[in-house]
Amino acid sequence: MSTPLLAAFILFVFFVLLRAAWNRYRVRGASTGVPSLFDLLPANVAGIESIQLDGRWWYFGFADDFVMSPLMDDIDAMAAYAARHLRQVEGAIDASAWRALAEESRAESHLASLERRVIDLAGLKAAPARLRAAPGPVPELVQATHLHYLLMSNTGDQDFPDPPPHVRDAFVRLGLELDDPSGSFELGLEILGGTRSLPEGASLQDAASGVLWLWDALIELQGWDWAVTLGLRPAR
Repeated sequence: MSTPLLAAFILFVFFVLLRAAWNRYRVRGASTGVPSLFDLLPANVAGIESIQLDGRWWYFGFADDFVMSPLMDDIDAMAAYAARHLRQVEGAIDASAWRALAEESRAESHLASLERRVIDLAGLKAAPARLRAAPGPVPELVQATHLHYLLMSNTGDQDFPDPPPHVRDAFVRLGLELDDPSGSFELGLEILGGTRSLPEGASLQDAASGVLWLWDALIELQGWDWAVTLGLRPAR
């Protein structure tokens, strides 16, 4: 291999490894100890968003369809975390400025209306168990569409696993796409919510199987310990 080609190959490998390291960092969460090299990169530019769960406000960093922080119900802790790990476009700002942004996020979001950001978390957690017991309407699961979006955004670049054969068959009968987990999840919920008709040859059991498999996989792929914080999965 010629010297220029070797240099190009080494440079390519370096950038592939750098991108993989950044994706792992952004998906799984930043260290709370010694600041990471990636804390200094422009990719940490983000804002603060918020959701209300069972009457309590929670805050998190968010940018470009990526969750950028743990989910926190302490606004001062969120501001301190953002001051350490996140940046605004104009550069670093202090915790007091981040706190002001967090306060503003309750009234105005760049992602969703206030109505969509107020979520019945207790009902949401109970819905999958009810769906496992008997396929049928699951309004609490259907209505939490904004939280579904955030959970999908919190998987980073991780791929969903391959479904078992019975789920794959259910996807085929429902006309859902295995390579579009987010779209298939929403379509499955619309069927269970009664706003979309079942395709000919499909059943509510098919819809329940597809949605539950996607839900379980989604919870397993959560970064920043969101699944544990939300009580959707026990700590390991």
